[in-house]
Amino acid sequence: MNFRTLLLSLAGAAITVGLLTKLAHAEPTSDGVLVSESAGSNLAVRHGTDPFLRFSLGGRVGRNSSAGYDPFSATDTTGGIELVATARVYRRGPFSLAAGLSYDASGSTGSARGATTQLAAYRFAAVAEGRYLLTGGFVPLVRFAPGLLGASQSLSDGSDTLRATTTHLSLDGSVGTGILLGSPDAKHRVRAWFVPRIGYAWSTARTPKVAIEDPNAILGQNSGRTLPSLAFRGPYFAAEVALAF
Repeated sequence: MNFRTLLLSLAGAAITVGLLTKLAHAEPTSDGVLVSESAGSNLAVRHGTDPFLRFSLGGRVGRNSSAGYDPFSATDTTGGIELVATARVYRRGPFSLAAGLSYDASGSTGSARGATTQLAAYRFAAVAEGRYLLTGGFVPLVRFAPGLLGASQSLSDGSDTLRATTTHLSLDGSVGTGILLGSPDAKHRVRAWFVPRIGYAWSTARTPKVAIEDPNAILGQNSGRTLPSLAFRGPYFAAEVALAF
């Protein structure tokens, strides 16, 4: 299965789960027909589903085609976890804007010239999110997240270890849909959401120069090594489970 097929399969599965959850909570009429609401009469209901505070935990899978990533992974696939906290700062009609912070972390292992390699990356970012409130508890969204990404690299032959760290400016852009898990008509102070997104990650490129921790030891007859330029760029799919207040 190639990466594109995997990405589309994950996105389709995520949306299907959300839709099935919504149908399971829909209220039938006496004829068994799902109840629908007119756009003009349900704005208050839609505002009731627009979260003021939202805290999310999720995962993401993506692709990094940077040459500097090759020593740390047998494939271009990346994966990690993310934490997001946002607060609504503006609302007009069905439109709303939210701002917040996010943190994500990922890691991978590989091999290069007989040495075991490891890469760990973490990113702190500011979040700006635009939302449009639809009926039925669906909220399409657009998210931008500029941030600062740190990465640590290591190469080890079993006795000696070379290490390096790099810092990158980053920018993520994504689109997705918040899917309310439950009835939008219910009066709940806390609501659960499922939020699948698809996007593109970009970062500046840096050239890691790994240095040996013990200056008296030698790995491959060298006390240091320059690795290929490393960047974190590529498409990704993410899915979050969120609690909103």
